Amino acid sequence: MKYGINIFEDLNNEKIQYIVWKNTNLIGKFFNGQENLDIYIHKDNHDRFKFLLKKNNWIEVKSTSNNYNEIKHYLSFDYNTILHIYDYYKFFTGNSISKNYDLSNFINYFQNKNFDKKYKIWILNHDIQLLLFNIRLAIKKKSLLGRYLISREKNYYNEEISYILSNTKFKKKYKNENELLKSIKKFKRVSSFQTFLSEILFLKNIFFQK
Repeated sequence: MKYGINIFEDLNNEKIQYIVWKNTNLIGKFFNGQENLDIYIHKDNHDRFKFLLKKNNWIEVKSTSNNYNEIKHYLSFDYNTILHIYDYYKFFTGNSISKNYDLSNFINYFQNKNFDKKYKIWILNHDIQLLLFNIRLAIKKKSLLGRYLISREKNYYNEEISYILSNTKFKKKYKNENELLKSIKKFKRVSSFQTFLSEILFLKNIFFQK
């Protein structure tokens, strides 16, 4: 096993609560250094999680777009492979730039997890993944940039939802997008105007970088 991947063995042995909460269809590619992994860590385990990252030689890096204290980027360098994880200390999601919702208290995620025996890693229950997938898309569609990103990464989203549906048990039909957004209204952490300004600033930075 590659050295950087030992982090998951340590996490499991130390009984630290974490989950891969989206794009679980890409775990294999993550281990090959082709994709990143989004991990949500239980609030009681943040310090121990960071300690084990350091122990396993993971290095914190900064994003080229937005950085949040609640979401950290870590890399592990192992021979010709670079492993990349996003560590969520709060469940910020939604708009790609502003992460305008905090769903930390939306669901008890750690009571809805499954152990992936192939990769020996804890993942979020696929039925909850399906709910979050629909919520994520509903939020993104509220902005022009979000709709553009969805269209640009259409195949990426199609692969994710196909994998989730192939693993869900109940095939539950969720509410329409407006009802979904209404159900998470109290978890909104950034106003629509602030989200708009964040997107404008992001596009401005991209323009000047080019």
